[in-house]
Amino acid sequence: MLAWLGLVACDGEHSNTNTNTNTNTIDYSNLQPPSGTETYSDNIIRCVSITDVSDSCSLNELPPIGLNYIKPSIDDVMDRVVVSHSWMKQRMRDLLIIMPAEMLLLLRATTAIVIHQEIRPAHYRLETGAIYIDPAYLWLTNEEKATINQQPDPRVGNGSELQFREIGRLVINNHYAGKNYPLTGNEERNLEDILVWASALFYHELAHANDCMPSSEHANLDLANSFQQNIDDITNRGQCIHQRLVEQFPLTSTMWQGLAKVLYQGEVSSAEQRNYTPTDVGIEFAADISTATYGFTNEWEDTAMAFDSLMLKYRFDADGDVLIVPNFDLLSDDITCEQLVIKWGQRGRLGEPNVLARSQLVIAAMLPELDLAEFYAAHLSPYK
Repeated sequence: MLAWLGLVACDGEHSNTNTNTNTNTIDYSNLQPPSGTETYSDNIIRCVSITDVSDSCSLNELPPIGLNYIKPSIDDVMDRVVVSHSWMKQRMRDLLIIMPAEMLLLLRATTAIVIHQEIRPAHYRLETGAIYIDPAYLWLTNEEKATINQQPDPRVGNGSELQFREIGRLVINNHYAGKNYPLTGNEERNLEDILVWASALFYHELAHANDCMPSSEHANLDLANSFQQNIDDITNRGQCIHQRLVEQFPLTSTMWQGLAKVLYQGEVSSAEQRNYTPTDVGIEFAADISTATYGFTNEWEDTAMAFDSLMLKYRFDADGDVLIVPNFDLLSDDITCEQLVIKWGQRGRLGEPNVLARSQLVIAAMLPELDLAEFYAAHLSPYK
């Protein structure tokens, strides 16, 4: 999502995620246990709610779904879904029915799906092996919306002192892929309204999950160790997908590596960074090979962006726009997308040969079952 999706998206959703999000302040005591009878049901809430890595569960207590199911069904996955409100569980099932089929394969790398009213932003935790979903992507009715935390993404104010802001758009046939329905409004949605954005979110979080836990590694896991310990072992052996990506296609822009720390991790900007114009940063981004500026945050985010951008093109024919505009206050300025002055922009970064090659590498490693040769030939080869 995110390659082209910044912390604000014109007629879209807040969509970036962070593998390092601190979730220790969320009270998960109201999580509802799975309704199934799976062996691990009694362990899930305890295992996904830990606040310290020393409390991590072993894989004997809660293994990745793929250790039990090579091709998990919707019911298999739903046995690992825990929520704060019942409607979230029903929505998860509804989405799994209409989401692209490979979503079930990607879920093999996870131990659980956690959907809770306070989660923002969505994220993946190495300590638990679970993905944590912001229900702002899932609500349909005003009653459902009313159960969700309405505070903005905590990163929204980052970089307010810079001269620019990145705006992301996801477009299908030159139309917005979805409209932004704010949590504070009274609009309602249907399932089709949320399909693309929810799929984008899950592609991104599941790319994190599969980065160091691809199906090729499942046979090598030590069930007596925790998820984190197994990830550390895979990392030490150089088998994480982000390690391969960095080795073959490294990012080189020190300007954007620094700016990403300001925009997405909240660091204080330097005088030099505050002097960068929108045009400066746009030209610098164009010269590198990341799918999105958010990819400069770290190798994990870079890899997830490379994955989700191509999967959204493949499944929904969705293209991402990266737009650089003069800075404005996201929370207080009364400004519409149509009023923004674009100083630099680009649609379809996948048209850049090395950008596409990076995405191809990641998808081949995460979804070896998916044959995209015909798709590449029909849709992307003219750009090479």
